[in-house]
Amino acid sequence: MARLPTVEECFNILNDNQVPFHIIKHSIMVARVGLTLAMALKESRPSHEGLDIELVAVACLLHDVKKMECIEHGCDHAEAGSDYLNALGLPDVASLVRQHYRLDPENKDFSRIKEVHLLYYADNRVKHHEIVDIDERFEDLIERYGRDERTIRDLRMRLDETKELEKRLFSILTFDPDALKEEVLNGESDHFFGPLGLSHRDLAKKEHLNRSVARQSTGT
Repeated sequence: MARLPTVEECFNILNDNQVPFHIIKHSIMVARVGLTLAMALKESRPSHEGLDIELVAVACLLHDVKKMECIEHGCDHAEAGSDYLNALGLPDVASLVRQHYRLDPENKDFSRIKEVHLLYYADNRVKHHEIVDIDERFEDLIERYGRDERTIRDLRMRLDETKELEKRLFSILTFDPDALKEEVLNGESDHFFGPLGLSHRDLAKKEHLNRSVARQSTGT
């Protein structure tokens, strides 16, 4: 496996791509959810001891690295993010990012939970930067992105798929889906970021505000 970027390098990648602060906040919470689930799985089942916690964290942090760019230019942000991360020499991260809202057929088997499943599920539990249940998350997605029948149908299929994954995931864990928010907020996932992550969150906010002021001053 190629060397994974550090947390500092992840935040540098996000800042280099001018990712807005609200997307960074979303990505941090997705990472906290993914880490909480990965650590709980490793504790619950010996068969999941091989889960790569760092891969989960990095993929969660970077999953929306190209989202704003694709909103502005009309591209698929999962594919664009994957292509970008592959170009950085991060193929394992790129593979997860490519599938963060559209799993490959072979990964729709949830009999063994993989890193890609944790990113997929975590992203489907975080609305903006708040942990919510699956139904609320998809209601918001349909409201924001359901511009035609095909998109709405695809989102509803993803909802059903996420519920199937949730059922399998929490048949292994010692807490239920309703307790996830408490587990994340009271657990150890934030220690993964430490002071470095907190300082970069503040830096990201400062840089985002500076960019906003600069755009307003130039009329762009």
